[in-house]
Amino acid sequence: MILDQENPMTSIWTGDLTKGIYQIVPFPIEQVKSKKSGKSWVKISEKDKRGEIRLTQPAKSGIMKSLQLFDTSGNGTLDKNEFTQFQMRTEEVDNFDEELWNIIKENFEVNNDELTTRGFVTIHEAQLQQEGEEEIKTLFIY
Repeated sequence: MILDQENPMTSIWTGDLTKGIYQIVPFPIEQVKSKKSGKSWVKISEKDKRGEIRLTQPAKSGIMKSLQLFDTSGNGTLDKNEFTQFQMRTEEVDNFDEELWNIIKENFEVNNDELTTRGFVTIHEAQLQQEGEEEIKTLFIY
C-alpha cells in the first residue's frame, strides 16, 4: 500500500487479483487536527479532576468515526463480526474468539448483543489508561 502524497488521508494499492470475490473493508486512519490552534495535532489525552487520564473530545470524535467505518449495518453499534473486522485492521489480530467477545459484553456497554458507541469509546479509554497514549495514537496516525 502506498500513501498518496497529494492527499495523506488516502492510500493507493495497485496489483493483479486472481478470479474471486473480494470484500473492501475501510481502515480507520483518522487524523485529528486543530485548525484554530495552529498546531499540527490536538491532544489525544488529558487528566481529569481526579488525575485519571481520559480521551479528549476530538479524540473521542475520531474514535466514533472509526466505529462508523466498521458499522456496516448502519445501526450505530458494532456486532461481533463488525468488531472483529475492526480488531483485525487495527490490532493485528488474526482471530477474534468468543471468549474475548464475552469479556467485552460483560465489561462494556452493549445493546442487543452489540457494542454501543459509548462502549466502543470506553474500550479505547480503558486501553489509553492501561497502555498509554503512544499505543492509542495508532488509531489516529499511520
